[in-house]
Amino acid sequence: MQSTNLKLIVYINLTILLTEEQGRRHDGQCVLDETTAGLNTVLHLAAGQGKIGLVRKLCDGDDTAAAAVAALLPKETTKSETALHPAARAGRRDMVSLLIRLAQMHGSGAPGLLVTKNSAGDTALHVAARHGRVAVVKVLMVAAPALSCGVNNFGMSPLYLAVVGRSIGAVKAIVQWKHASASGPKRQNALHAAVLQSVGEPLTY
Repeated sequence: MQSTNLKLIVYINLTILLTEEQGRRHDGQCVLDETTAGLNTVLHLAAGQGKIGLVRKLCDGDDTAAAAVAALLPKETTKSETALHPAARAGRRDMVSLLIRLAQMHGSGAPGLLVTKNSAGDTALHVAARHGRVAVVKVLMVAAPALSCGVNNFGMSPLYLAVVGRSIGAVKAIVQWKHASASGPKRQNALHAAVLQSVGEPLTY
């Protein structure tokens, strides 16, 4: 009975998430692999909103339940984003950590999830650095410091984005990895960006 009530609560929460995202009433029972028009899964929505309790409840029960949730990790939206991207963008440190653990324990492994790029070529680290999500940057740098070597479709490294965003905490977290790239667009780098910002000059892309 308790298990049935828990499942009911979870499905009610999933239905609310989908209703809020779609802007209309969600008819019928919500299923775990359901998506919105933008191909957001319930995991994308829960991750972006920081509903860590809901994700944990979805994983409760046994390894089969956790594996079913983990199977949503590689799912991408129309912008090629996994659930890790909205979690990083919103600064959901605990959610990011949970998604990484899910990938390690029940999915295909954390490396594949961590290196996934969206349509702009951004990994979750790029996203977190751009938005100054210092706590998330720290988690990602511990999990996969080599992510700091990558650039997006515009030639921007996470370090460059952190400098542009004036996030000193993110910069400090990234530069602890000695191989971190400082690359920026049009042959600029993080040092150029810092200098231009200090004198009030606009950055060009």
